[in-house]
Amino acid sequence: MKFTKKDIESLIHTRCSCFYYEQMNRFELIKGNKKHILKTGMFNFVDDTLSALFVFDYFHKKKLNPVLLWDLAEDGCHVISTKQNWNKYSNSFNKTKKSKSKND
Repeated sequence: MKFTKKDIESLIHTRCSCFYYEQMNRFELIKGNKKHILKTGMFNFVDDTLSALFVFDYFHKKKLNPVLLWDLAEDGCHVISTKQNWNKYSNSFNKTKKSKSKND
């Protein structure tokens, strides 16, 4: 089965900058290597194991060094950490949002 970026985006309910090193005891490693968790990276939150595996596999194929974590603070929530730079992502998102509002 092949997923598009849009498919994967629909599985992720929240994104934020990586805060793993500030709250390490909050997370359990499920899949991947903790050395790939970057302070400048991004967390992608999903609600269930199947979605987490799909998102992990997609990011792995994109060579984004994903790490799948179980979030002990959020019941049933999984986090996929990637090497995507959160600041670049959020800045590009804000630019797109601003240009859309100018066109409305």
